[in-house]
Amino acid sequence: NYSMFGTHNHYDDENADRFQSTFEMGFNAGDWIVRSTQFISDGSDQDFEVDSLYTYAQRTFTDYGVMVQGGQINIANSRFSIPGIYGVQM
Repeated sequence: NYSMFGTHNHYDDENADRFQSTFEMGFNAGDWIVRSTQFISDGSDQDFEVDSLYTYAQRTFTDYGVMVQGGQINIANSRFSIPGIYGVQM
């Protein structure tokens, strides 16, 4: 999956370009899924940057009704907007 956004601005005889994209990549291996989300940005007024937003492995144990997720993750069912953390959740 991916999303992309680009702009070109012209003001006072100056030009400014900006490009941003988010990519989600991953694979399935048996009962495991592995996902990685990257954010890429570049522009005429900034440096080229690549940031990892989330990289995690996940497995659902259907016999027990439990999903285990570990790595750089989002907190499930959080009442607060917080950045991703490194850890494990069930």
